[in-house]
Amino acid sequence: YPLGLMAEPEDKIVRIHSSSGTTGTPVIIPYTARDIDDWAEQFKRCYEVAGITAEDRIQITPGYGLWTAGIGFQAGAEKLGAMVVPMGPGNTEKQLQFMVDLQTTVIGATSSYALLLAEEIEKRGMKDQIALTKGVIGSERWGKKMRDRVKAGLGISIYDIYGLTEVYGPGIGISCDAEDGMHYWDDYIYIEIVDPATGEPLPDGEWGEIVITTLVKEGAPLIRFRTHDLSRIIPGTCPCGCAYPRIGALQGRSDDMVKIHGVNVFPRQIEEILQTFPALSSEYQIRLSHLEGRDTMRIYVETDGTQDFLDTADAVAAEVKRRIGFTPLVKLFSSEYANQLAYDAIQIHGGSGFMKDYPCERLYRDARIMNIYEGTSQLQVVAAINAVTKGTFLEQIGRYAAESYTEAMCPVVTKLKELTVKFSEMQARVEAGDKEVCGFKD
Repeated sequence: YPLGLMAEPEDKIVRIHSSSGTTGTPVIIPYTARDIDDWAEQFKRCYEVAGITAEDRIQITPGYGLWTAGIGFQAGAEKLGAMVVPMGPGNTEKQLQFMVDLQTTVIGATSSYALLLAEEIEKRGMKDQIALTKGVIGSERWGKKMRDRVKAGLGISIYDIYGLTEVYGPGIGISCDAEDGMHYWDDYIYIEIVDPATGEPLPDGEWGEIVITTLVKEGAPLIRFRTHDLSRIIPGTCPCGCAYPRIGALQGRSDDMVKIHGVNVFPRQIEEILQTFPALSSEYQIRLSHLEGRDTMRIYVETDGTQDFLDTADAVAAEVKRRIGFTPLVKLFSSEYANQLAYDAIQIHGGSGFMKDYPCERLYRDARIMNIYEGTSQLQVVAAINAVTKGTFLEQIGRYAAESYTEAMCPVVTKLKELTVKFSEMQARVEAGDKEVCGFKD
């Protein structure tokens, strides 16, 4: 660090990009003019595989700057000859305005932001006002349920983009209409699949870690770079007719593995199980704890509320036990409740900084929301307590208590009502200056 990877004289380096690195120290990648042009050519191929042409208008929502995403999308689109709408991240109001006013036909986004846009468009009843037909989505692994929601919400065909900052950036591979893996450009990169534990090469078709060697990269060439991404080389030709080789859709990362009760577990395994339950959404969170000398996995997941919460949680836990070999603690949230929690978090804690404008809707979509809860300052705690003692939280509890609930939830609601009455009595005593509770008031 900072320029130890530079393999050309500095007068040939025209740009740098950076990734966060695995230890917190940024990894800086130098690019020559040829590297920049080669990267744009690869991304252009991605658009072409997706059936995108110079007649399209491409709205780019990933970030620019040191991150490779936004500029990669843009360079490929310009080389293709398409109109670029370089929006960058966030500012959903303006994103939707330009989407309607300019009638953009292609959206480039991360999967989480594509989902947010789909839900916002559905909520506002705007689907008939947009002209999107395709989405080029990357940066985050996502499951079938989330994918289907974005497809339906935006009315688009979806193409998964692949790339790493160390290896150009996004654009070194993309899925096609056959939806059977991702094509990669073997005239620019050479891909091997190896056993994550031993590093030994695996035969085509077997799952393992992607290892990449760059073939023409100048600024920072790489030999057998271990990506930690898990995939496989798909043998044979693709039904779409593209002659470039394919790797399978990413199944996670080798460094995502955790061990629970002696069992190796990947998040993808949990996701596959959740997808078998129709009432559960694509939004979930996995938390690991070490309680009383035992490792514990908690799974928090949204549901549409059409099934009994406790029965469904037990069924999920049983299925994890059957398939993987241990029993997690499972807790379900209704989508409505998760939305309300996220909204409350922003209202209480989002008075300053980017959270005020960050377009989040769900508690589990973005770790930044959880960081607010877990890293709450004393001032924020005071603000939250103030909201409660002014009655706004009590009003919300009252609205919840007045609704209809399943039989299994009735004891919980009854207890909630009892506690609400007690809290209201205590609040009245505090406001009246009752000496016995003056400590509470202080």
